Amino acid sequence: MSNSSASFSHPRRRTMIITSSICGIALVLAGGTFSVRQSRVSACVSVNGGYESAVSTWQASVKQAETIGEKVTSADSVADVSVFTDFSKARSVKVAEQKALNCGLGLVSMWGFDPSSRQVETERIVKATSALKTAIGRVEKSYEVKQVEVARAQAQQVLDTANQVYQSTDGQVADNATRDSLKTLIDTLQNTLNDKQATVEALQKASQPIQSASDTVNQSVEAKRVADQKAREQAEQQARAQQAQANAQRAQRNTTRNMGRSANSAPRNSGGGAGSARANTGTNTPTPSTQKYSQFDGMSLEDFEKAQGVSPCVAAGNCNLAVG
Repeated sequence: MSNSSASFSHPRRRTMIITSSICGIALVLAGGTFSVRQSRVSACVSVNGGYESAVSTWQASVKQAETIGEKVTSADSVADVSVFTDFSKARSVKVAEQKALNCGLGLVSMWGFDPSSRQVETERIVKATSALKTAIGRVEKSYEVKQVEVARAQAQQVLDTANQVYQSTDGQVADNATRDSLKTLIDTLQNTLNDKQATVEALQKASQPIQSASDTVNQSVEAKRVADQKAREQAEQQARAQQAQANAQRAQRNTTRNMGRSANSAPRNSGGGAGSARANTGTNTPTPSTQKYSQFDGMSLEDFEKAQGVSPCVAAGNCNLAVG
């Protein structure tokens, strides 16, 4: 009886052992499968997060590049042409945003899950973003350098023009204080140009008031020209008036002298035979009065009056009565 009970219990034990083993193996397999799934789901989520972050950073950089591109429109906008070339190349990279990977992996689909292609795309976007950021930084700096160069060239042109105005107007202005003000601004601009660290704003600030100061100097030059012209015209008018007065006085003196000559050179009849005898002789002996005045021909009125003295009729004012 005991033997049959032992033979009965032995197969049963063996079955239990086999069943337990199978269950254990199943549990192990189930646990391993769950662990693999969880691992792959985590990897999927991580890949999606990395990709989304890379795309977001790329898009932000693209917007920044677009803003800079509004002012940096060509190679002439920067100091270094190669910097603009690199910037344009970095902006030309295209990124097409993809849908997120499906991380709801099943017991079957998890075995075919492979995020490597998405990881490669993420790395490409990260590198493109890094290159674009570098290009943005370089082009911004080159743009600023170019702007300073342009501002310096413009300021130098303003300075040269102002110096020309200042130098050419020495003694030509109505108010020399206008030139003094211009010189002060010229010195300020020159000092700013000498500063190697001068910004665009500093150069523009030093240049702006010079044009107005130059205009003020030119206005003062014009004011002096008008004043000088007026003074010259007044002087010429006065000179003409003085000349006319002198001419009138000279004409009056000449008239007086001629009247005096006529009065003193007129022949006088003595009423006796002596006059008739002289007339009948036929000789041309000059009369004393004619002889007297012939030696003064060609003299000026002043010299004549000094040598001869004023005639009696001139002194009396009745020379017209003495003629004839």
